[in-house]
Amino acid sequence: MLDALAATWAHANEGADIWADPSVTFLDPFTKSGVFLREVARRLTEGLSDAIPVLAERVDHILTRQVYGIGITQLTALLATGIAAFRGSSGPERDLAAVLLAFQATLLVALAIDWTGRWQ
Repeated sequence: MLDALAATWAHANEGADIWADPSVTFLDPFTKSGVFLREVARRLTEGLSDAIPVLAERVDHILTRQVYGIGITQLTALLATGIAAFRGSSGPERDLAAVLLAFQATLLVALAIDWTGRWQ
């Protein structure tokens, strides 16, 4: 699906690479395992290496300005934060996964609390 998204984006934007654009945002409105967001973040991490050469700054930019997810239940929020970041990662990718895990935990827990302050 993300390959098709990139191809469609390129076609509509004079061949531009969606993964190299620091202004594009991504939302998974029904985050379950977090795999979709993890893959988006991985592609952005590679694609933005020229625009934002320092890895820590690049990851911070991606996680604070480009990638968003909503865990619609407590279980899906916990699954997304606990499973997605570490699945299949090792070495430097595992370090990035740890950052993703911390960010997703903060974001998804905040979004899993409804406006009354209770878990959904």
